[in-house]
Amino acid sequence: MGMVTESCMHDSNGVYVHAWRKKDAQGEVYIVRYADDFVIACEHLRDAEILREKLEKRLQEHSLTVNENKTRLVRFGKGGDGDGGGSETFDFLGLTHIAGRSRAGWYLVRRKTAHKRFSRSLKAIARWCRENRHAPLRWQWQTLSIKLKGHYNYYGVRGNFDALRRFWCEVWQCWIKALRRRSQTCNLRRLYELLRDSFPLPKPTITHPESWLAVNPGYLLGRAGCGNSARPDL
Repeated sequence: MGMVTESCMHDSNGVYVHAWRKKDAQGEVYIVRYADDFVIACEHLRDAEILREKLEKRLQEHSLTVNENKTRLVRFGKGGDGDGGGSETFDFLGLTHIAGRSRAGWYLVRRKTAHKRFSRSLKAIARWCRENRHAPLRWQWQTLSIKLKGHYNYYGVRGNFDALRRFWCEVWQCWIKALRRRSQTCNLRRLYELLRDSFPLPKPTITHPESWLAVNPGYLLGRAGCGNSARPDL
């Protein structure tokens, strides 16, 4: 499966892609879009190459250019994950998408927190802990708990539990490190026990089961080549 990924799509370009795939595409074509971020998945590499070229020309007509740093053509889909196909990965909406297999051997799209998004979120937490280390402890705990729950609500997709747990551990360490600087005579063992027993941070949880969307993006990205003429859009 060929795939074109870009960072933004104007509504008129979206209409154009819909028209093009119904008339000129030789294989299956899917569009997965959220706001101005989107992924176009094509069954055939040639379709992906032609579509990218046509979109670039349309942008030029409006004095716009494609951001090469956020646009790339990758191979993705069945055949990866040790099956000899060489499937690549791509980032979309803060998640890295990986062609993989379930324990039963079925093809699926695995997702984990993108490395850049993980690092950016953790740096923001560490900075917040440093800037607020002298604030009341209960207020710090309440605020950090809200931040963590917000992180879980976004990144809590099935298969991403390890990244959520690692984020929880890193946030815990950042908080302890900041609080130790409140006093030169801080007792690390007592501080650890206080946070563990009286101010435990919420543990990671999966908030988005596979049924959280009417049509799963991983399902769409894995269906190319099925022979079904329907071309759903999400």
